[in-house]
Order: sequence, then structure tokens, then C-alpha cells
Amino acid sequence: MRLDVLVALCLLAALAVLGLALATARADALLSRRRAAAAELARRQWARTLADASFDGLLIHRQGVILQMNRALVRMLGVREREWLGQHFGTVARPDQIPALRAELEAPHSQVAEFRLLRANKTEIAVELSSQTTEFEGAPATVTAIRDITQRLTDAQRIARLTHYDLLTGLANRKLFFDMLATALARHDRKSGTSSVFTLDLDRFKAFNQSLGRETGDRLLKQVAARIASLVAREDLLARLGGDKFALLINCPPGADRAKSLGGQLAASFNEPFVIDGQMVKITASIGIATYPDHASDADGLMRASDFALAQASREGGGAAHIFCHTEAEAASRASPRELAAPRREAPVKTAIRA
Repeated sequence: MRLDVLVALCLLAALAVLGLALATARADALLSRRRAAAAELARRQWARTLADASFDGLLIHRQGVILQMNRALVRMLGVREREWLGQHFGTVARPDQIPALRAELEAPHSQVAEFRLLRANKTEIAVELSSQTTEFEGAPATVTAIRDITQRLTDAQRIARLTHYDLLTGLANRKLFFDMLATALARHDRKSGTSSVFTLDLDRFKAFNQSLGRETGDRLLKQVAARIASLVAREDLLARLGGDKFALLINCPPGADRAKSLGGQLAASFNEPFVIDGQMVKITASIGIATYPDHASDADGLMRASDFALAQASREGGGAAHIFCHTEAEAASRASPRELAAPRREAPVKTAIRA
């Protein structure tokens, strides 16, 4: 065979081998890309499966713009994911919190924060947000965990109410009243005026309770609480200390004599009978009043002074308000136990202030 023919055949064979190698390489590269794509798809599906299995809502976003939401978040808000993709998540907040939520989502560094969101049906939900950076579709993004804390806040509010409020009347209880009284006096000064404490007992309530029953007595206490509340200002603190005993903390501007006038109004309010189950019930109240700093220099002393004035009102027949008097207190300190334990005198309803 001629040499030139042999060389040509060798070249053709080499080209064929090279072509085959190139084709094999291209096929391997394509297969590799397909495998990588399949692996990436599987990774995304696995990540989405994990996200959808979370009890917390998960939001993937860039600067607040929604890229993906898991099923828990979709259920939480009652929305359809595809309708929200590309929108800013900040618009989900309650209107007054939209600027704050937008700023939180767009901040480079996030911290745990609480917000109020609106569901698709416009009901409100309390949530807790925490974020961290991630990568989504080859670019930096943020994943934000969104936890529904509505029940937690509701439970906390219920516990706080049980701790600080009277269940029967809804008024402040003894603990809250004494805490608020101590706080008010701690930041008090003479330039701001005075603070007065009223203590109020229903006259002969025990006999009323025994004759008509506890349920009727509870209804009366609720009506008494409502009537007193209607006479005091919103900033005043009205409490039920227990049983038929109520307490009131008021502030008076300099030069005002609000305690005296309010005491008369409270006593006079019991001239109007209460109506329980269609029956008119007549009952009066004894009221003791003490003022800081005139009658005591601290919360405990002020309560003792008010209770002393209340006892004086009761001993004088009830049905009126009595202002604490140092002279009476000094005389009582010298009185015998028999004199102090003298029974109350029955008396008609009175509304005058005794000082």
C-alpha cells in the first residue's frame, strides 16, 4: 500500500477516535449537568419538604420581597402563595406597624421582634419574627421564621388578670391596689398636689348576705362596683380589697378639695336603691378618707389612717364619709379596748361629710 494512502487512513482513524472522544465528553458533561440539576432539584424539594413540615411559618425574601413561603405561613395568614410572590411582606402588618415591619425585614441585621399581622380575612394575629441570611437560587437572601404567639399572649394576659384583678367585679384587686399606691406615693411631691385613699364598706352587708344568699350578694357587689366606677375619673384607681370592702386612690391638684366633695357624692349615691332580680335593695356604705401627705407619710400609714376613718364612720352609724382626724386618732389610742369595740349605732342614711 502506498505510504500516502496509509497516512491518510491513519489520519482518518485518529479523527474518528477524536470525534468519538469529543462526543463522549459532551455526553458525559451533559449527563453531569443533568445529574447536578437533578441533585439541585432534589435538594430544593427536600428543603421545601422540611420547610413545609415546620410548625412555624417560614418566609424567604430579599429586602422584604417575597420569594417563597412555606405551608405553615400560608395557613397562618390564609393566603395563596402564588398571589404573594414578588410582593413586599411588610404590607401584611397591621397598618400602624407596616413601616416598622418593612424596616425590620430590610435591615442588614435582624433581632427577635414582635408584630401584629392581618390575615386574609382581616383578623389580627400576634407573631414573633427572627431572621438569618441564606442563599436562594444562587443569590443572597434572608429566611425569616414567623411564630404565632397569639395564644401565648392571651394566656399571659389571662394570668396577669387573675393576678391583678378581681374576678367578680373586674376591678383591681388588693395586690394591684397596694402596688399602685406605693408607686404613686414614691414619685409624689407637694407641687403635684395630694393623693387620697378612700376605703368603703357596705353597712350590714353580712346580714344582707345571710338573708338573701351569696349569689344575690355577689350581684349587689357588682352593681356597687359599677356605681362607684361611674362617679370616679378614668385616671383614678378603684379596687375591691375583698368581701364588701372597696378602695379608691385619687389625685388632687394643688389647692383642690376633691376628696371631700367626692366622698359626699359616693355616700349620697347609695340613697338610690339597687335593683336585683326586679326587687329594690336599700343599703348604705361607710367611707373612710385619708390624704397624703397630711395624714400619713407612706402607703401603709395612709391605709391605716383611711381604715381608722372608716371605722369611725361605721361606729357613728354608717351611711356617710368620714375624713381622718389626728385628734380622734390620739383619743382612740388612749381609749380602752371595750370603748373601741363598742357596737355600731343604727342610723338613717346620711350623706354629709364628717371631719
